[in-house]
Amino acid sequence: MKLKNTDTIPDNIFEGASEVTSLQGFFSGIGLNNLNNTAEPVYDFNVHNIFQYCTNLANISGIFENCTEFRMRLASNMFINCKLTNVSNAFANSRVIETLPTELFKC
Repeated sequence: MKLKNTDTIPDNIFEGASEVTSLQGFFSGIGLNNLNNTAEPVYDFNVHNIFQYCTNLANISGIFENCTEFRMRLASNMFINCKLTNVSNAFANSRVIETLPTELFKC
């Protein structure tokens, strides 16, 4: 599954995905763009908890890599239900606003 030419991510995109172990590069290079979205110009993971169902997720390497047109605010609890072991380059060259939360990868 790939999203293309969209300005947001559906809140239920990973609903029922409790067995998924890897989302490596899932959103990388797919054209997410919210720069002109006046309703939601910043995708806020404090509001959108899309990873809540990913209880076996271990690999998010490059998940948002090169998403240069998609502004996002990360939440300290966004991976709380996951079992992360590989987070390399997860947000490399992306439009994360503000700083990475101190407990971003706390599982």
